Amino acid sequence: MATQGCDGRWINLGSVIVALVLARPFAGGWNDGSRLATIEALVDHGTLAIDHSIFVQVPPNRSPYPSDRPDLVATGTLDKLRIDGQYFSDKAPVPAILLAAVYAGIQSLTGLTAAEWPAGFCYLLNFLGGGIPFALALLALHALARDLLPSRRTLWLITASFVFATVAPAYARHHNGHILMLAVSSAIVCSLQRIHLSQAARQPTAPLPLRQWFLVGTWAGFGYTVDLAVGPALFLAVGAWCFWLGGRLRSVRPIVGYVVASAPWLLAHHSIVWSFAHTLGPPAAHPEYLAWPGSPFSPENMTGLWHDRGVGRSIMYAGDLLFGLRGFVWYNLPIVLAGWGLLSIWRTNVGLRPLVLAHLSWCGLAYAAYALTSTNYSGQCLTIRWFVPMLAPMFWFLILTLRLHPCRKHDLMVLTAFGFVPTIVGVWNGPWERFPLAVLWLTVPSAGVVWFFVGWHRRKEKTQRRRKLGPLLQFFGLQANNTSCCPSLAAGGGTWPSSSEWSNLSAK
Repeated sequence: MATQGCDGRWINLGSVIVALVLARPFAGGWNDGSRLATIEALVDHGTLAIDHSIFVQVPPNRSPYPSDRPDLVATGTLDKLRIDGQYFSDKAPVPAILLAAVYAGIQSLTGLTAAEWPAGFCYLLNFLGGGIPFALALLALHALARDLLPSRRTLWLITASFVFATVAPAYARHHNGHILMLAVSSAIVCSLQRIHLSQAARQPTAPLPLRQWFLVGTWAGFGYTVDLAVGPALFLAVGAWCFWLGGRLRSVRPIVGYVVASAPWLLAHHSIVWSFAHTLGPPAAHPEYLAWPGSPFSPENMTGLWHDRGVGRSIMYAGDLLFGLRGFVWYNLPIVLAGWGLLSIWRTNVGLRPLVLAHLSWCGLAYAAYALTSTNYSGQCLTIRWFVPMLAPMFWFLILTLRLHPCRKHDLMVLTAFGFVPTIVGVWNGPWERFPLAVLWLTVPSAGVVWFFVGWHRRKEKTQRRRKLGPLLQFFGLQANNTSCCPSLAAGGGTWPSSSEWSNLSAK
């Protein structure tokens, strides 16, 4: 217990320090510039319209953009919509309103505005809208690993893998909806796993307290307002799981808690969007709102419209989003092991299948939505930014894989080591710069070769062990092929906790 308490204090302190270090004192591109413009406009100008924001009309002497980006200084953010003669951000408004409340409170204490101190304004909002969500995601995944992994070393390996071998820290440098959605998805993954643990430790039909379902509904409802593709997919999949569990328990608590807690967020989002865009759907999916002078967007390259490319080209584009030169998998190498272990997870634990299916469903729905309604590979950014929230369920699968196959920690070490270089390059350049492909060509094949030899060495040791122990095992009437590099699996049944262990994990 003392060790866990010490670990908890270190991870809490470390996550805040990382968030403080990663935040940048400027807007790095159109995406965060558009979001910061809404926050400034709400507090300093009292409107959602961003026409007079310093991120749109950039002052020459106090630019909120970096000096090495003259294009941003000249044009300001181009992620905007023209509605009824005014410009509005094309990003979701609810997160901007919440951060605007924080900015208004700080402004009331200091008197400083974004126009007077753009560096301080950008740093504050990048910390709150980028660094803090990253810290929350890190804490949630660390808690998830602590609940499921018996080895302290493996727990810290998972934590290090998330920090040093994914694109998450790069996206933590600026305020954006993708890292914010990662915090939401991580909290939901952790909450649902703990509900599963708690329910397994109870009587089969004993319902959980209503507050747990309120928490899940609040996260899902807020996520709905953050990302207008991943958010609704997550909301529907988690809601379906809650409805299924309510029916299984013959209780309305999961359903009532989820609906009541999420409804205000949905109502707030759609009412705010309707107030200025006159639509219930995503405003950025309306071509007429993007048809303003100098707009870089058209029906051919905008996201949110159906693009008829033919079956072959659609399949190729969908594959490129994951495995192309900008494919999400190659920039987050640890999730390769998660994909490998998914079949084992599905096969060895029937009770966990509904939850696995729920997470696969929302990831699949979001992936299909972007694959079918986009052509631009998510624009100029590090890999495919739309899929950053999917790191949460992928790391849950990774944690479960290491619980089933402890010997696979060596595979994760290899993938983490080779994922370190792309992560450092991504953090240095930021999320809105194209990644140098030479680094990718060097690290990914090298990781594949080393991973192959690690597996080959493991199989060789396994074969030698069988040869040595084979005659002895046959003498005692045992099967030699039961000996495994994962001793916990050799006896069969995997390493899933017993009923008493579920109770201990839930008590944590």
